[in-house]
Formats: sequence, C-alpha cells, structure tokens
Amino acid sequence: MIPMHYVKENRWLGIKTKKSMQIRRHLTIRQRGSWYEG
Repeated sequence: MIPMHYVKENRWLGIKTKKSMQIRRHLTIRQRGSWYEG
C-alpha cells in the first residue's frame, strides 16, 4: 500500500496507480459477470 503523502508528492504516480486500480476492479467485475452468465 502506498502512503498518502507519497501519492500527494508524486501526483502522476498516484493518478497512474488509481487508473490501474480502476482497470483491475473493472476486469474483476467483468470476470465475475461472465462467471455468473456461464
């Protein structure tokens, strides 16, 4: 886990991490959905 002050000091890194987290969440939701369907 990345400390908050580290994210604030390195905004680009924080944005990049946030994006990857959102993508990962989206992928897991899609996988879960296909799991229910199939």
